[in-house]
Amino acid sequence: MRTKKVRVNGSRAAIAQLLQPGDEITVHVLQATQPPRPSRRRRWRQDFTILYEDEHILAVDKPSGLAIHPGSGIRGETLVDQVRAYLARQGL
Repeated sequence: MRTKKVRVNGSRAAIAQLLQPGDEITVHVLQATQPPRPSRRRRWRQDFTILYEDEHILAVDKPSGLAIHPGSGIRGETLVDQVRAYLARQGL
């Protein structure tokens, strides 16, 4: 969003923009990198609900109160940790 690489129906997406049924979302990326694999010793919960998934996109419904990623005093389990664990369980 901050780099203006996300478009909804051909126009730049706003952070507060609510999506409507039928909206077309386009995300421009240069190159995907492999995230580090989660530790096999820890079993991560899965608090999120998967809304859509294909070989390139995973759209989830993040519960309120679950931090997206660590930083700025955020410690403990985050959405990124849970998604990495989910992808590892899928063999990705």
